[in-house]
Amino acid sequence: MREIKFRGKPKYGTGWVYGYLVVKFGVAYIAFENEDHQFEEVEVQPETVGQYTGLKDRNGREIYEGDVCQYGDDTRLSVEWEDGSWWFDPGDSFAVFTWGDVDFKREKLEIIGNIYEDRELKDNG
Repeated sequence: MREIKFRGKPKYGTGWVYGYLVVKFGVAYIAFENEDHQFEEVEVQPETVGQYTGLKDRNGREIYEGDVCQYGDDTRLSVEWEDGSWWFDPGDSFAVFTWGDVDFKREKLEIIGNIYEDRELKDNG
């Protein structure tokens, strides 16, 4: 079964929070189990929330929506959810990678950043 989880940048603080997405009265939270085995919720910036794709790059890092990956030497792919499917989009409408493509080409795929922390990657991803 595919693991379903999310990440988001905290509204107050730095880094990323990983866990379950909870929305209460229009406010987004990521809920997770802390070291004391209690559930904790952290309010996150809703525009940074991304779902785990179920795939990892060649280094074993989990790939989330909004990540930008390097494929081979020069192809940058941004991870997007569209029409009920995950896509790796290089920004060129003629070259979209599907999950099936990536599954057997994973040894060349590496996360180099994300569109939320590096605007240059967003513009060129």
